[in-house]
Amino acid sequence: MKAILFTLLFAVTILSYGQDGADEDGNFEFAVVEEKPEFPGGDAALLEYLGKETKYPKKAIKKKIKGTVYVGFIIGKDGSIEDVKVARPVHKLLDDEAVRVIQSMPKWKPGIQRGKNVRVKYFVPIKFTLKS
Repeated sequence: MKAILFTLLFAVTILSYGQDGADEDGNFEFAVVEEKPEFPGGDAALLEYLGKETKYPKKAIKKKIKGTVYVGFIIGKDGSIEDVKVARPVHKLLDDEAVRVIQSMPKWKPGIQRGKNVRVKYFVPIKFTLKS
């Protein structure tokens, strides 16, 4: 029987400086801000949360599907998680689990630019690995 191991990697992908784009209400999304958003408890707490909450899909284990799913999302002005999308898919089973766990995160401390809370783009890679 194979032991199953999945690891989570955490990274912020910086795409550009300044305003990156606006939503339908004219709210800009930033890629880089003066004060970056923060998961409650910091980066270590985020890794711990993802490690506890991510479940390797049983069908993916059976089919020996593995890889790194890159998930992009917006941290809203109020710290809520918005617009979760798979930026680099692997397989629907893994992609769906990665999206589910990101959508289930609690509110973050929002990013700040020029003294105001702003929407910030964020990316997290979640690596699913099968250990033989």
